[in-house]
Amino acid sequence: MLLNLCRSANLFFICGFIPALAVNEPEGILTLDSAFAITLLQNPELAGSALEIRIQESTRLQAGLGNNPELSLDIEDFGISGSQAGFGKSQTTLQIGQRFELGGKRAARMKTASLGAEKAGWEYEAKKLAVFNKVSHGYLDIVLAQRDLVLAEEALRLADQVAEAVNLRGRAGRASVVEEAKAKVGSANARIELEWSKNRLEESRKSLAALWGSTGPRFLSAKDQLDSAVLPPPFEALISHLEGHPDLARYAAEIAQNRSALDLEKANRLPDLTVSGGYRRITDPGTDAFVAGVSMPLLFLNGGGGGSGSGRGNMNQGRILEAGHRITQTEKKLNAAELELKSRLSAACRTASTAHAEIEILNASVLPSVKTAFESATEGFRQGRYGFLEVLDAQKNLAASRSQHLRAVADFNRALIEIKAITEFPVMRKSASLERNR
Repeated sequence: MLLNLCRSANLFFICGFIPALAVNEPEGILTLDSAFAITLLQNPELAGSALEIRIQESTRLQAGLGNNPELSLDIEDFGISGSQAGFGKSQTTLQIGQRFELGGKRAARMKTASLGAEKAGWEYEAKKLAVFNKVSHGYLDIVLAQRDLVLAEEALRLADQVAEAVNLRGRAGRASVVEEAKAKVGSANARIELEWSKNRLEESRKSLAALWGSTGPRFLSAKDQLDSAVLPPPFEALISHLEGHPDLARYAAEIAQNRSALDLEKANRLPDLTVSGGYRRITDPGTDAFVAGVSMPLLFLNGGGGGSGSGRGNMNQGRILEAGHRITQTEKKLNAAELELKSRLSAACRTASTAHAEIEILNASVLPSVKTAFESATEGFRQGRYGFLEVLDAQKNLAASRSQHLRAVADFNRALIEIKAITEFPVMRKSASLERNR
């Protein structure tokens, strides 16, 4: 489903033939796919990035256009002194000239512009992937906030339960005033934490909705789709999935564009040829003639001094060197981006493995133990077998273990999001020219 939505969105953004669609905001229970879909269609960052593709398409259109012919009108030998003052001896020449680009400049310019549009397309894919990453993390924040709210409500229920037990013992004269005060403070703190949990959930909802340009989310909750059971493949098995990642493909496209730009600058060493022809009217003796000409810049040595190019003709040396350096620069950027992706993937795999082990230990032994300990301490406190400190200690251990479990689930799923962003990206565009220039 998401793949089809991405393809449709590419047509919408890149081609620009389809008008903006009015999309209703999701209501009720939000799913991750629906969050992806509405963000893809309404995210302001993506809309701006898509315009760059159309800008580059316009540049490519302009690059394919030829030079316009030039019309010139010259009047010579008028206003001379003596008896022939005025236009008596003048010559009027009307001619048209056309400059012809030599050396394949036009073809090289069109190829460079075309690769610029291709690079913009990959940059759009990279931006889309970054936005998807934000959606995934925003959605995760909501689900975690929902779980945290449940834990806060449960903590308040347990705190009230303890306070009630202390109150009953106080009425029977078996609990001190200090114990009753501590129990009330515990209930008050749990109630405060519950309010903060509600606030964090509301902020998470607004942050996610802002990704599709909304200031007031209409959905009530996010479907809990967190995964804490299945470990992803190891780093060694995932490393091959980096091929074709948009963050790498855009640099590959830039390298191809820079190589084409180098070919263009080399072609610019050959001067263009201008051919002209026209009509000449000679007033005295009243005759007509045709004129024709050919012109081309001369690549003689410069006579000026002072600069690094002194004594050498303009063979476009500077721009050729610049284009060559840009190729090397972009190749280094590509290598750096590849190393960064590998580093991120390795760190995410380690985090996922560690968090998964922590979750299994907490589920298997810690959580059942602390829950049993709290229930036993509470019941023993009612029967007078345990003191209030034992109940408080068991309550804190239970709350801490539940928070630790939620934090481990959060770490695991954030690592999964990172791994999927690096290895399971929805690539919609592929170019043979990029493969050839890798």
